[in-house]
Amino acid sequence: MMQAAAEGAFDAIVIEDIDRFARDQADWHTARKRLDFLGVKLFTALGPVGRLDGSLRALMAEHYIENLTLHVRRGMAGRVRQGFAAGGLAYGYDVVKAEKGARGARTINAEQAAIVRRIFAEYVEGRAPRAIVRDLNAEEWDRAPSRW
Repeated sequence: MMQAAAEGAFDAIVIEDIDRFARDQADWHTARKRLDFLGVKLFTALGPVGRLDGSLRALMAEHYIENLTLHVRRGMAGRVRQGFAAGGLAYGYDVVKAEKGARGARTINAEQAAIVRRIFAEYVEGRAPRAIVRDLNAEEWDRAPSRW
């Protein structure tokens, strides 16, 4: 976007809010200075964004992100303390169908776990990770997830 602005592709940017444009004050001030120099105006649903209100909103956005990070980490730690997974599904595990409130329970997927054990065993034997991956790919694992 900054390259297109430098090439004169547009003279205004419309964003939902400051936090959609810059996640911290440093990014905000750097981008704002460059856009000011290029003559590009910035607008949100509230109207044009000036230097002062933009700076204040960037400060609030940065504080919001920091606070959100703390809340997410606390929530994830609580799930781990309860014995549940805190993130997405890892290869080698299946989601346990559970009642509401028990989300995050996992069980070992025996077929996938055998592949994981094989990978670790080959690595411990001294095989290079690239060689292990090359062999797995050459074997065309039908059972591997599509994200491989």
